Amino acid sequence: MANKNRREYFRLEIDAKVDICSEERSRGIREDKISAKINNISAGGLSFSSGTKLTPGNVVKLEILLPNESAPFCLRAEVVWSNPVNSGDKYDTGVKVLSAGEGDEQKFLKYICTKMSERLSKYLHF
Repeated sequence: MANKNRREYFRLEIDAKVDICSEERSRGIREDKISAKINNISAGGLSFSSGTKLTPGNVVKLEILLPNESAPFCLRAEVVWSNPVNSGDKYDTGVKVLSAGEGDEQKFLKYICTKMSERLSKYLHF
């Protein structure tokens, strides 16, 4: 049987932060906001590290501030997995993007396409 790669999208490692809050609390209630470091990002989702274990299946709101951007963009995402790292005081979490705020989808996809192009151009020698 052939080994299939489960990943549908190419992953990019980036140095960026994300703020996460549960969908119920995303309408202005900020007490439960979690700040995390993004591990990697793709057109279909992202992975981040935080001090909080999230429950798979929960829907969260993400506010991502990309390098060289002045304002964050917002995504709705579903938690797919959340696993302890090392001693269990940190968790790596993977989420699947469900939707984006108005105008944010284009900003998100443009960033990913630009970064992919930059990365791939290092391997092309024209």
